[in-house]
Amino acid sequence: MPLSKHPKPTGLATYLPLPSVPVFRPVSIADALARSPVMGRLMQRANEATDALEIIAQVLPGHMMERVRSGPITDTEWHLLVDSQAVANKLLHWAPDLKDRLVRHGQPARELVVKVSRQRASGGR
Repeated sequence: MPLSKHPKPTGLATYLPLPSVPVFRPVSIADALARSPVMGRLMQRANEATDALEIIAQVLPGHMMERVRSGPITDTEWHLLVDSQAVANKLLHWAPDLKDRLVRHGQPARELVVKVSRQRASGGR
């Protein structure tokens, strides 16, 4: 009778231990963002842009705010996206006052870059 490398189970089946498998637990998006330095910084930038938009919304006419949305924000620039050249011109005219207001409310000094976007501004807020 040939010798077997593995003994045959007798009676109840013998179970070999399973290899260690990582268990994945659900994580909220906020927790995932907080755990990643890159994503955390991106979330911080998004919050800064939202805060800045709320600050200028307090002084811009309502009909104008409907046409403005926040774009990318960096250490040195904040992009505002608008749906018409007329709104862009008005924001550029008011840019020095808007920048002063942002700094008074704790935002870093940044250049305001106004760009005309083909999308409706009210859809992105």
